[in-house]
Amino acid sequence: MKKIIFYAAVLFLYSCTSVPVAVHQIPPQPSTAPVPSSQSTPAAITKSSAKHEQKQPSGLSDKEIEYQIRHTIPSSFAPVTEGGNHIKIIYHDLDGNGYKDAFLLVIKKQEGISADIKSLSDVSGLADTGRSPVDYFLSVYLQNKGTMISMFRIPIGSRNVLNSFTSYFIKKNKSNPFGLNISFLTKNGTEVEWIFFSSYNRFSLFTTENTASVKYEVSDIDNDGIMDIIEWKHGLEEGTGYETYLTWYRWNGREFREKATTNVVRNLNNFLEAAAGQIIRKQWHAFLNNLSDKNRKDIIHSQKNILSVFSKIFVTPKNTEDMEYPAECTNFRSVVFPKIFENPFKIQSRNLKEVTLMVRFECYNGSGFIRSVRVAMDKNPFGKSEYFFILN
Repeated sequence: MKKIIFYAAVLFLYSCTSVPVAVHQIPPQPSTAPVPSSQSTPAAITKSSAKHEQKQPSGLSDKEIEYQIRHTIPSSFAPVTEGGNHIKIIYHDLDGNGYKDAFLLVIKKQEGISADIKSLSDVSGLADTGRSPVDYFLSVYLQNKGTMISMFRIPIGSRNVLNSFTSYFIKKNKSNPFGLNISFLTKNGTEVEWIFFSSYNRFSLFTTENTASVKYEVSDIDNDGIMDIIEWKHGLEEGTGYETYLTWYRWNGREFREKATTNVVRNLNNFLEAAAGQIIRKQWHAFLNNLSDKNRKDIIHSQKNILSVFSKIFVTPKNTEDMEYPAECTNFRSVVFPKIFENPFKIQSRNLKEVTLMVRFECYNGSGFIRSVRVAMDKNPFGKSEYFFILN
């Protein structure tokens, strides 16, 4: 499930929106609303405070920041700590005033629960049915004129095992938007709460799960310098087998929103079927469109004949007798690609997603031969071409 929340701190009003895969909206839930601190007032943080002065005093040290935070956290909450009982703090200048701001996790105090990260990350908590879930919150402090001002306390939900708490930047070589990745272990896999700040007083939430049926990858698929989130969801589809549905979530300047959808198995079978038909009908111009843009341009520039291109796409399989393309075969009676019944690609691979298939060619003169072919998924599968053949 994806969950997107928009927050406007200027007026300290809030609204919550939950967005499942189909992106249906549900009414706000009071129990999951961000909690502004009593210190957070419109007068406390202003746009003018974010401007640099020619001679501004030095900022607080990490030790001073931690000291002030400890003395402003309400008694019903406990900060998540690490080695030496220090608060686990992520620093980032969110408001652009030249001073470190602080991001930390706090938990609702309850009997028998320690707030140190080692205890909260103990995987045995998944098997302990008697252990109560822990209520987590993200606490945000902005530094202004030597004071740490509590800006947000954002509910994250009840969880059993904390996995990680890290910062994340979605724009290449840019410190903003600023993001946080809070990962939890579940009995089915992992669940991640992403919190993105588009400005010092505005944030959004996005939830991802990695289970047996749902996976996510983060990659800049459209080459715009901003990371995208792609959901891979597996399920049964009649007549296909196990289908994999892809959903693209794109940053719109404030939050991640659904941009496009596609599927893997059905489209791959359609791609192979269309290519087979083009070969049989000798539609070579259309067939060349099954290559990547770069390969197609290189072939046109070099003016290679189709037989040469064909032999670089469909090659003799390894560990078989090396046969040249039969010159007497000028017409194909059939071209048979294997039927695909489930997603053949490695989802979170950093390399090109590709698969090698065996293809059977039958000629009208009765001869036949087998070749192997490499098929890749485009970096942006939501574009004009989801798949292409790889030249060897």
